[in-house]
Amino acid sequence: MSVFKTCDFWSSTCKGDEKFGVGSLAVGSYDDKLILATCSLFGVLRLYTPSESDFADGGHALELNLKLPILKIEFGRFELGKGNISVVVLHPRKLMVYTLWQRMPLSKQYELHLNFEAVLDQGALNMVIGQFGGSHKDVIGVQYSSGQLSVYAKGVTVMNCLLTDFTVSSPILYLHETDSFVTVSATTELKCYKYGALVTESETISQARDMPAEWSVCLGEPALKIVGMDHLCNYKKLDTNGNIVFNSEENMTNILVLTECSIFGISLSGTICFQKKIDFLPMTCAALPVLGSSSSEKGRAFLVTGSTGNVQLYSGMNLLWAARHSFSFIALSIAPIGDTGNCMVGLGDDGYLSMSYFGTELPADVVAPGKDIGNDFEKKCSEQLRRIREISVSNCEAQRYLPEALQIRAKVLTHVDNGTVHVNMEAKMESHTRYTGQRPESRCYETLTMHIVLTCTGVGTGDFLEDIQISISTPANVFCCQESLNIPILSCGVDNSTVIPISLYALQGERQLPENNAVYIITRYKVHGELRAVSCEVYVPLAVFCSLIPPAKTTGHKITLNTNHSPPLLSLLFGDMLQGFTDSEHINPVDNVLTFQYTNGARVNLILSKNAGRFRLQSSQLEAMWLILRELIHRLRKHFKKNKVAKENLEVSFQEALPLQDLFESLDQHCAAVSQYNILHRQFVYRSKQLRALQKRVLLRFKDKNPVSLSQLEILLDDTVAQISQAVHFSKTLSNDLKNTQSSLSAALQMLLMLMEFRFGIKFDGVRVLRSYISPSVQDIFEQCWEELAEASVAALIRIFLTGNKKAGNLDIGQSQPYDEVHDTSKLKKLISAACERLARGYVVPLVVERLGIPSLPESH
Repeated sequence: MSVFKTCDFWSSTCKGDEKFGVGSLAVGSYDDKLILATCSLFGVLRLYTPSESDFADGGHALELNLKLPILKIEFGRFELGKGNISVVVLHPRKLMVYTLWQRMPLSKQYELHLNFEAVLDQGALNMVIGQFGGSHKDVIGVQYSSGQLSVYAKGVTVMNCLLTDFTVSSPILYLHETDSFVTVSATTELKCYKYGALVTESETISQARDMPAEWSVCLGEPALKIVGMDHLCNYKKLDTNGNIVFNSEENMTNILVLTECSIFGISLSGTICFQKKIDFLPMTCAALPVLGSSSSEKGRAFLVTGSTGNVQLYSGMNLLWAARHSFSFIALSIAPIGDTGNCMVGLGDDGYLSMSYFGTELPADVVAPGKDIGNDFEKKCSEQLRRIREISVSNCEAQRYLPEALQIRAKVLTHVDNGTVHVNMEAKMESHTRYTGQRPESRCYETLTMHIVLTCTGVGTGDFLEDIQISISTPANVFCCQESLNIPILSCGVDNSTVIPISLYALQGERQLPENNAVYIITRYKVHGELRAVSCEVYVPLAVFCSLIPPAKTTGHKITLNTNHSPPLLSLLFGDMLQGFTDSEHINPVDNVLTFQYTNGARVNLILSKNAGRFRLQSSQLEAMWLILRELIHRLRKHFKKNKVAKENLEVSFQEALPLQDLFESLDQHCAAVSQYNILHRQFVYRSKQLRALQKRVLLRFKDKNPVSLSQLEILLDDTVAQISQAVHFSKTLSNDLKNTQSSLSAALQMLLMLMEFRFGIKFDGVRVLRSYISPSVQDIFEQCWEELAEASVAALIRIFLTGNKKAGNLDIGQSQPYDEVHDTSKLKKLISAACERLARGYVVPLVVERLGIPSLPESH
């Protein structure tokens, strides 16, 4: 045993607790660049691109969790052309072939796109890749636990052949020289089968039988690995026609077989060239390419590794070199690296991957490692953050200028049609996931028509797009019977636009106030295997949710807004809604006073003071003013932008106190509704357990050989069923109340955030940040209500941005603490009040989007 230790050029470790097998290492090349692939039994696939210039960077190119155990991984070429390399992954019941793509030129990041897959009907043990039968492309052979050998080409089974005495896991090798397979049977015999004979036998024989082998060699020991040596030689003879003539001498080693105690050298004809006993426990072996221009036996060398980390280099029976590694290899291969020559690539069972050179001293032509600069962790951390920021900015820039192959536009027609309930309309409303109201009566809904226009530009896609999926999300009081659409094919061209009409149904007489009037449309499609998405947002007309009535006095909540321009008349701003308002008695007051009435009866007054440039909103409910306020600001901006009557942009200000108490009332109502719903849910769970226990007891009584009285179990069972039915009926009412409180709270939050924008002069990007922490989307998920999430996010907003300490503005908020179930909203109220107070004192929400290097969205979004 050598006392010298090997030295690693490059190494990488696996942080997770994963296990690796003998087939977990593969070596390949992509555009003349070395690529190492590893896979674990836990289903994680990793790619590395080590190079001579950046050993310190790790060379980690890709990590992908396939969520299935991986038995073996190989590189192959299933398409003609340079750079077309694929990764073949063998699972116990599935064979996957991925095409390897480089994300960007001169980039070290790669992607895997699924080329084809094959579902295996038996448990797989091993696989082999080669150009079977003289094919110009690689073909895959899979060995099953039943002894069957199957050959796949592009996911299609080419050949199935059952070998009766191959029922154990054994290595398999394909010899390109003789177009044959070499493997080890359960009787520890090395057998060679011609591929042409297997194909012929599989076509003529319908039942299993002993296949005649070309030749066989009795090993007497289980084989660990089989390696071919002749295809690695640099020196090969050519015949008169220019074809390669492989060495076929009887004493020339072409096959290397490693067993538990020996190593065999066997020729192509099945002759044993040498057999050497090994005095240690071997793990794996690898053959070295033949150096020089000699094809003699002396030019053939191979490596053998042991369980203690020892590495020995042999040439036939002679030991040339020995060293010791820090860990034992479970998989071994040889790979060239730059001008250094061939290096050992070893993988341990714990995922430690390394590249080592042959020798115990550094080569003279390798750049010496850098000097030790000390443990300056702050400098290293800042350098790493700088690199991450540069990568993020470059990716965002690439995505910003990426041409879209599909454009989407949408428009909702302003014409509203009153409709009667059809026969199948009630079923559609009941199946709609967002509809929770009562069964509609006749003439209680309005029909809208929305046009979706799709245009395929054809940028980088060809003449058409395939498999386009469209998803539509509507407000609470509006539903669509076609929430998802699938377009099989779409022709490209500017003039080839596809118009899709969609019917929207607005429910009338709803108790639930609308929290939004936007319809979101998301379209997903693929370009060269890359998933892309485009989105579009369109607004439902205000006339769907409310209508104008003669001015009426409302009391309760009042909000006054100031503008920097003389506002237009209300009859100009809301001209579309005044079409049905023809009462001559109320024509004059309509210029400065409008009264909106929702379908549930809530009223909102909009009063204009033209001389002072003020708007006042009055209503008995705070959440009812949100949609009118949003529509007013939208129409004002559109009016001044269209007419260009002002040189300055429109600025709206709010000088009064924020209506926090009204928001807190909606918050208390929502929290109370959530608490009642959770109490009912716990009661339902308890009654369900009680019902199952009673049913088991009743069944035991009926199965008893000596029947006895039920002892009032039947009465208790009937009472439990009645209580469960009552709880289910009551849950529907509580669910509707919860939906109503969610909509009211969401509208109140939308109102508060818009008033905060006007009160504190927050810019658009600042509003985006503020909305990400105080989310107006009120959704209660299982075992966690909105108040818990809001309490955590508002506390993070104050701690990170609204503090005087500059160091508190770091984006690292990973040190979070668990939050208990919220039974009281007092803490959340204090946090919201504190955030508004600090904004009033002059604290500014920083533009975190720019600090991260992410481009800002235009204000039109």
